[in-house]
Amino acid sequence: MNSVNTTPALAVAELTVDYGGVRALDDVTFTVAPGEIVGLIGPNGAGKTTCIDAITGFATARTGRVMLGQTNLGESAPHRIAAAGLSRTFQSLELFDDLSVADNVAVGLATVAPAAVWTDVFGRGRRREVAPAVRDMLDHLGLSDVADRRPDALSNGARHLVAMGRALVSQPKVVCLDEPAAGLDTTETEGLATVIAGLVDLGTSVLLVDHDMDLVFGTCHKVVALDFGHVIASGTPAEVRRNALVREAYLGTLHPGSTGGQS
Repeated sequence: MNSVNTTPALAVAELTVDYGGVRALDDVTFTVAPGEIVGLIGPNGAGKTTCIDAITGFATARTGRVMLGQTNLGESAPHRIAAAGLSRTFQSLELFDDLSVADNVAVGLATVAPAAVWTDVFGRGRRREVAPAVRDMLDHLGLSDVADRRPDALSNGARHLVAMGRALVSQPKVVCLDEPAAGLDTTETEGLATVIAGLVDLGTSVLLVDHDMDLVFGTCHKVVALDFGHVIASGTPAEVRRNALVREAYLGTLHPGSTGGQS
């Protein structure tokens, strides 16, 4: 009989983060299963980005544990966490606007081949042919036609895809997406939803933070709701939508009878 792997792709246990005298996260616990897309929601200031920062090494947790599969990430530096297979995007995108789209995506390979990437992308000589992994990611995200353009010449939606490509090109086990739909119009968000839903086919599990509830509830398998640094609800999108604490936290903006997502 074949055994079933029940080890979460990502397990966050009792994570607490303090900024001075402010407790930004308090005893936060949740898991992301292999092949699962988990949404992390909450009002402004709920602790969503702080949670991603702590998980990926950009903030120091006071207490708690983060496991990537069977690897305890402990207090590892961000580049070591990325090399272990946990990548992320940023709200501000953090693109290199003086480099091409292809080179921006190639920077994501630095976690697995740092010397080659820095020589190719930032070296004095002309960069060699685009790496197969970069070319495949550009094709997957529909960016091949703009591979030689600079990100500052692209639409906001395309820039978000470049940032995602950089986070995904190293084939991480888990990717944390921080507000990937920020500033996107409806058409761009629908396209983004398709891309996110397809990430599990690439073998990548997803932790998604976004204020677009249609995107979150229409794409995620599970949703975790934060308020003032605490987990106030966790479950399927339908279960979280019905939760009275979640509706109260959003001041009535989530209604049990609304459609809440793309079909």
